[in-house]
Amino acid sequence: MCGLRWLRLLIVITAVALCWPAGVLAAPGKANSKPAASSSKTKRPAWNSVKKVVHDFFAAQPDQHEADLISQQQARAALAEVEQLGWKPADAEEILKKVPSESEAMLRVLRSKNGKKLIRQTGSYSLVYDRLDRTAKLPGGVALLETITTLPDGAKYLKTKQKPGFKNLAQLLPKQANGKSPAGVDYDKPTGRIYTAKQFIAALEQSYLRKSR
Repeated sequence: MCGLRWLRLLIVITAVALCWPAGVLAAPGKANSKPAASSSKTKRPAWNSVKKVVHDFFAAQPDQHEADLISQQQARAALAEVEQLGWKPADAEEILKKVPSESEAMLRVLRSKNGKKLIRQTGSYSLVYDRLDRTAKLPGGVALLETITTLPDGAKYLKTKQKPGFKNLAQLLPKQANGKSPAGVDYDKPTGRIYTAKQFIAALEQSYLRKSR
């Protein structure tokens, strides 16, 4: 009698085991195991793809020429499109800080109708934006820029190599108490800032080669 009960119990256990979903009776710790997540990172886009996105972004901006001054707002929007492409520069904020913000007087003056006309005549001049930027930060600098943009021959004051007797634009600024120009020793040197789309793309390329994620 006892043997018959054990036989019936064995039959029941066998039937349950055959009908039970696969994996439930697996060894402890493996029953609910999930496939290991892939450790490989998403492949970043090729640099040429990034460059094209940024170039096309600025080319699509209304009345924006290659040599025109760009703004921090534009640069941030261009970076957003790059991020959608699949890459975010590790030093994005550092790059943005180098681009003139909308609150800067230089941006307002050089984005005016007269300002754009002047820049499109002088955009190829070496360090022209650097010198204009330094000028705008000096006493009387913004007023001088506004005046230069209205002159029919304003471009001649922005030439890299001036005629004897005229060193740079800063000479036209109000003199200091000592009678000297307010321009410092670094007036004709790079500021390290980003003024054009071309410079912005160059900064992104350096970041792409050096820091990326």
